[in-house]
Amino acid sequence: MTMEINNHQDILRALDSDPAFRETVRRHLLTDDLINLPEKFAAFVTSQQAFNQDLRNDLHRIAGDIGDLKGNVAGRAAWDRHEDILAQLDFTLVRMLSNADLNNLANRSDTTGIHRSELLSFYRADLVMEALDHDNNTHYVAMEASYTADARDTDRVSRNAGFLTRFTGQPAHGVIASRQNDRAVQRQVKNKTVHWFQLTDHDLQPN
Repeated sequence: MTMEINNHQDILRALDSDPAFRETVRRHLLTDDLINLPEKFAAFVTSQQAFNQDLRNDLHRIAGDIGDLKGNVAGRAAWDRHEDILAQLDFTLVRMLSNADLNNLANRSDTTGIHRSELLSFYRADLVMEALDHDNNTHYVAMEASYTADARDTDRVSRNAGFLTRFTGQPAHGVIASRQNDRAVQRQVKNKTVHWFQLTDHDLQPN
């Protein structure tokens, strides 16, 4: 098709009506870099989104590793302070129960209605102790350690204390050993649903 162009209005009409002419003018006026810029920008955005997702995943893993490390340090500190924990309850130590001891307790008891995962969690309790009060009555203490205790810790320690009473017929007490607690835990401590033994910065220092 032949186009007659006499003024700039004719050029504008031709650009609007003839896609091939418009593309020819576009390629004549723009460099290849500018022409390909939208595609390159879209590819850049996609790569940045992938990078950001990878970064978020890495940060999540690092946060998880740090949380595990803090939990392990708190567990060691609580183990070291076990006599102080019992003294806070006005008890004296008889023995610490191993994972095998807890397994044997459960195996000798009626575990009807207890899910297997709950028993596994019980066997892996951070610390369980048999103790005596001033009248030589037997008590059990289930303890969970954490840098910042949350509802999962109190749920687990309360459940483990309940299992100890069920399996032994003796009173059992749940203790949270932590540097600090979230609000839900603080409410339970205040209501005396669980006991709290506060770890100090000194307790959490490397040996």
